[in-house]
Amino acid sequence: MRHPTILEVLKTLHEKGATLLIINYDDLLEKFCNVRRISRSNKDDILKFKRGELNGIFHVHKSYYDSDEVVLDRIDYDQIRNSEKI
Repeated sequence: MRHPTILEVLKTLHEKGATLLIINYDDLLEKFCNVRRISRSNKDDILKFKRGELNGIFHVHKSYYDSDEVVLDRIDYDQIRNSEKI
């Protein structure tokens, strides 16, 4: 990490109540903030996250841990848009 201050600022914002949504595929921010990854495939977690009952970081484009659902192109976006809404 070339600029760890960025992670420190994001962690501080999160600790003060900011919701973190990222498009990165990695888990660097979760590890730094010591929180869990929230992915699109777990609807229960998403609802808890939206209500503030689950502390974590939402991966808009998924994570490399969920490689079968990673958003890489327009086809992937279309599949999400046409899927069941939460």
